[in-house]
Amino acid sequence: MMKIRCLLLCLFGALFLPLESSACECAFSPLSDETVRTAKRIVVFQLSAAELTNDATLGERVNARLRVTDKLLGDAPDILQARYSTFWCCGSKLDVGHHYVLFDSVGADPVYIHEGNLLPLGDRLSSDLADIERLQRVLSFKASLESEFGQNPSGELSQTPPPPVPCPQASAQ
Repeated sequence: MMKIRCLLLCLFGALFLPLESSACECAFSPLSDETVRTAKRIVVFQLSAAELTNDATLGERVNARLRVTDKLLGDAPDILQARYSTFWCCGSKLDVGHHYVLFDSVGADPVYIHEGNLLPLGDRLSSDLADIERLQRVLSFKASLESEFGQNPSGELSQTPPPPVPCPQASAQ
């Protein structure tokens, strides 16, 4: 009886999970040293507001308000308007109140943010500004982005679906 129940669950999952877990290809590459070097504007900001909207052509997206706390390169107003996608494939998950570094190569208003131009710093900046010091080493070409922030520094922002739950082995009871 247990084997039949497991088999039915696996078959049911196989019918519906491929729709959710199908592969996708992102238009933006992950954050890289090249993105950092070619940015025209680099700012540290705190996400102060985010409003989910549903656009018939673009799907779900977020209109956001960014409070700039540090201007590391280029000029920027104290408040930036931004947009980002929450689509399951290559969308972003940002948290209100958290700090991020934006590497903007376009300078548009509103700015479009995504995993390829954003570095998450967390819910509060450390009192010793260790993250900013590590970022300064990257900006001054004394260290690579990967050596200071890990192999995929903006990976936690990604909205990709988790893999399906594996079916238990038939021999396990």
